[in-house]
Parts: sequence; structure tokens; C-alpha cells
Amino acid sequence: MTLWALKPVQAQQVFPYAHQGKWGIVDKNGQVTMPPALDSIGLFSLDNGESMHLAVARKGGKSGLITPAGAWVLKPSVDSIMWLAQPRLRWAVLGGKYGLLHVDGKKAKWLTKPIFDEVDFFAQGKKPLVRVRQGSGWGVLQTTGKLLVPCVNEEVSIYSDFEQGLYVHITNKGKITRIADNGTPMAEEEAVYFAQDITDEDIEESWPKRKVEYRTRVADLENLPSVVMLESSTDHSTWKIVKHVVIPQGCEVKHVEQDFGKIVHIMIARSGKFGFVNEVGAFITEPIYDRVSWHKGNYHPPVALLYLGDRVGVAGQDGRQTLPPQFSQIQVKGDRLMVSTPNGYQGWAEPTGEVHLPAGWRE
Repeated sequence: MTLWALKPVQAQQVFPYAHQGKWGIVDKNGQVTMPPALDSIGLFSLDNGESMHLAVARKGGKSGLITPAGAWVLKPSVDSIMWLAQPRLRWAVLGGKYGLLHVDGKKAKWLTKPIFDEVDFFAQGKKPLVRVRQGSGWGVLQTTGKLLVPCVNEEVSIYSDFEQGLYVHITNKGKITRIADNGTPMAEEEAVYFAQDITDEDIEESWPKRKVEYRTRVADLENLPSVVMLESSTDHSTWKIVKHVVIPQGCEVKHVEQDFGKIVHIMIARSGKFGFVNEVGAFITEPIYDRVSWHKGNYHPPVALLYLGDRVGVAGQDGRQTLPPQFSQIQVKGDRLMVSTPNGYQGWAEPTGEVHLPAGWRE
């Protein structure tokens, strides 16, 4: 049973959004496909091998799983739900205990009721396995929800062998026994170890040698425009200018971002306002902003939040504005942005400029 009678929606084209504190779903064209009625909705995700996108949603203080059309695959009945890399599986928490859910099809079902006090993520192999604890005893769970090793052990560890798959070390009173991923006992010589001492020198040797180094300098001359100089060296001591950029008159250079010999952006200030120029000294974002805050991640390009009065916008890595300052708040969440508007909307946007909110969010 669903809460709304809605036409089918392509999962990868819908996004959660909120208005006045309640969450619904909108498609990529800004059309509302599910009116705001829930306490929260997470992003829709598709695991490798799954047949449908699902999102964690909350209602009445409990979590469940919904489809892009708003149908409950798991009604809100647990405290929290954890995404797993293992297809079609989720950890669900109820009363401080973990259980394993299977979420294929129209309804989720329990493979293991919430009985575990501590769980890990599944170790990947021919037969994925995961460590679980019940009380003071450790065991090993299979993706079927059945225990390969009962939770009666002091410690268990899961190791991987590329030919034999996963295998398990079971420790009790200082004694270690070993079993394969199907539960078969293993002899000592069958367990393969890959432990190896790796020194800093080994790591350094593994990196390719960089023949040319680059740096930037700023020349500030009285009554003349500032000049940014990109320099290179092959011996760490002798530097030559490979590029210079004349900065517009009256602008102060605040930061130069270069990457392997290419000037990515130059942040400047003029009359207390901030903006950006490119590698030829032309404005790419006029200096009109009160403040600029950079957010850099390990797995996605950096973005800049541009503050103007009580509004905030976004610029990309090159300093070019992609979202004008029309939001009351923007939070960087990995490779996406959580945006809030002055008229009570909240939802997701892309650093490239796409906003996933209903069509009337600017009103």
C-alpha cells in the first residue's frame, strides 16, 4: 500500500526536496512527483546489481525505505538504515540492535532480525562475509542471513585470498582456528598471508619522478598593476618564468591556484570585495562578493561559496560563478550541494549549476 497514487517515475531523474520542513520528491524538470509529507528523505541510490533506486525516509520518528514514486518498500518501523556496498542488503537498527534486510522486489524482508550489538561492512569475495557481535561473542554472518560462525568467540577476523576466496580466523583462549568461506576447516599452510613491511622509501620509489616543479609569485609594483608569475624549475634552485598574468588595476592578489603548470584561477580583492580572474588576467567573476569560502574534497573538484549580504552562491574550481547568490544557505555534501532558499525550500543542487527544486522555488 502506498501513500500516494502516482505515475511511475524514472528513478535516476528524481530528487528529495523539502518545503516548510516537510519532504517530498521532484523530478529533473522541477515537477513535483510526491508532495511534501515526510519528516526527511535521503538521496535515491542504486546499488550495483539492484533493480530499483531506494531512499531512506523518516516519518513519525522512524525510518523506512521508499521508491521514487513514494511507495514504501519498508514502512517506517526502524531507528536507522545503513547503506551497504553489498547489492540488495541494508543494515537496519532497532532498539540499538542490528538486523539485516533484503530489499529486492516490492517489499523488504528481514534476513536476520535485529539481534546484533555490533556489525561491520561485508568483506567482498566469492562468498561475502561480515563480522557480527552478539553480547560478548563474535561470529561471522553470510549474505543469506545465516551464521557461518556462531557468536560465541573471543575474536574473529576475515581475510582474503584471490584464489581461495575469503577465510576466517577464530580466536579463543589464545588458540586460532581457520575455516574457509564455506565453513570447511583449513590447515595452517592453506592460509595465505599478504602482510609485508612497507617502508617510506618503498612508497617514495613507487611514485613517478616529477622532472619539473612549478611555483607562483606575485610582483607588486608601486602605481602599476600586480603581476602573477608562473615559474618552473628542474633543479629546485634555478627558476624561470614560463607565464605572467597582469592583474586588473586596483586589484590585490589574494590566492593563486595552479596545477602542474596551469593557472587554474586567481582570487583577487578590490575595495574589500572578492572575485576571480583567469590566466590571461580577464575577470571571470567580478569582485562583488563579501567573502569567499573554498571547500576541497578528496574525491571531487573544489567549489567556492560566494557570499553577498545574506545570500550565497557557488563558483567552480576555475572561479567561474555557476550558481548566483540567491540561496540563504549552501552546504557542500560530497559532490553535491544542499541548498536552502529564503522562501522555505530545501534540496539538492549540482556544483555545475543544476538545482533540483520545484519550479516555483525562486518566487
